Amino acid sequence: MGGAEKVCNPSFSPDGTRIVYMKGSYDGTAQIWVMKSDGSDKQRIDNGTGYEGVPFWSSDGKRIIWEGGLDNDRSAMAVDVTITDGNYAYTDPYVFFHLSPEEYAVLGIENVSSGGLNCCNPSWFPGS
Repeated sequence: MGGAEKVCNPSFSPDGTRIVYMKGSYDGTAQIWVMKSDGSDKQRIDNGTGYEGVPFWSSDGKRIIWEGGLDNDRSAMAVDVTITDGNYAYTDPYVFFHLSPEEYAVLGIENVSSGGLNCCNPSWFPGS
């Protein structure tokens, strides 16, 4: 496979006009890109050098949140969609995360044991 690229984890903006997605290679590096829903105006929005993935939109469409970092030191990252430099939203090393519906809390799952972690993409229960 070598340097072949992969594109995955697309997410439409709440208004349907833009798509955020993960683009990377099979060697473990990945970046966060956003484009118009017609496929035009592609722009990289992260500034990381390691793995950047699992992007999604805030419910108001003003921010994009994703998992970013190097090796096992990953954090939730966020960027205002009108700005192209990344701003940390949360710095604890949670590997998988999701915003609460009201966007005041980050749900994270952290592997604290020496065993494997077999869980991903957590979600909030409606009304929680």
